[in-house]
Amino acid sequence: MALRLPPTRLGRLTNSVGFHLRMAHEAALRNLAARIADTKLDPAHAEVLAVIGENPGIIPSAIADAVGRDRSSITGTLHVLANRGLIQRERTRSDRRAFLLRLSADGEAMHRRLRELATAHDALLDRIAGADKPQLLAQLRRITTALADEERNDARGNDV
Repeated sequence: MALRLPPTRLGRLTNSVGFHLRMAHEAALRNLAARIADTKLDPAHAEVLAVIGENPGIIPSAIADAVGRDRSSITGTLHVLANRGLIQRERTRSDRRAFLLRLSADGEAMHRRLRELATAHDALLDRIAGADKPQLLAQLRRITTALADEERNDARGNDV
């Protein structure tokens, strides 16, 4: 006989925007990860590959800023993509420590494949959001901007 447990109470989390944002984000990532699993890349790798594909010659710090990740966390992703032969690094003339990133031929093919898989994922999310998609995107952008502004203010030592 299976153990019967009472429903788990969420308390304050029931109406927590942050909690439900995280739950939605993780559900979306699991769905995308399942769709792209045969590429042997994870969603973070796919995001970085897409940004490089859309911005040939981009530098790593610009990628980090674009995808909202810490610059040090991008380094490991770039190593994975380089080791798979999906990106090429080219040193800059002005700063030999810096490098520009481009997709290789294999990277271009992977970028096209991932774009097709992501399009199906995005179509599912679009169906779920329905007619509320413009408002949902506006709300998410507002949250992102407001929290980024708060982080900047906190970094400057200002009271928010």
